[in-house]
Amino acid sequence: MPNIWIATFNNHKIKELKSMVPKEMTDIMLFSAKDLSFYSAPQEDGTSFLENAWIKAKAMKPLTPPTDWLIAEDSGIEVEALDGLPGIHSARYAGNSSSDMMNNDKLLKMLNFKSNGSRKARYFCQIVALGPKGQSFEASGECTGSIANGFSGSGGFGYDPIFIPNGFECSMAEISLKEKNKISHRKKAFTKFLSQLDS
Repeated sequence: MPNIWIATFNNHKIKELKSMVPKEMTDIMLFSAKDLSFYSAPQEDGTSFLENAWIKAKAMKPLTPPTDWLIAEDSGIEVEALDGLPGIHSARYAGNSSSDMMNNDKLLKMLNFKSNGSRKARYFCQIVALGPKGQSFEASGECTGSIANGFSGSGGFGYDPIFIPNGFECSMAEISLKEKNKISHRKKAFTKFLSQLDS
């Protein structure tokens, strides 16, 4: 199996993706942007998750060994009552330097203005993979659920403390990484890529 590079500096995403490699694929080595001697993350000015994933993939692929694969992902949460927001702005919903806590807090406040609105939401992940022979592959995954009335749990990251996956009575931040990987939008997209790689 070839090495796989992940176009991100995000420690949480790196940890999750590494945990998603099946035991039978232990020969796969995952590296990230942190393993490069130099890499400057590009401006994500696309109008969709797919466009932003391509921006990141094209920016980092030339810096990785030509024999390796590279995957770039863009993900976020979409809330029905907010017309799909925060969407591609999920990481910066409360401002360019906002923390996860600030983003969560703003989302809850925006939903309070929609007192009779739906709390349905979904996590969405879009992956773009570029191969050593010019191959390209796109995969996506989603996890549906709803927005809670407040914060709960200390695990996960992003909007996990206020996102309740369908079939659960607790937030994504209250379940283990093993449980999260069974329903995760990121796991679903990454599994599609690994299946393509294995074939």
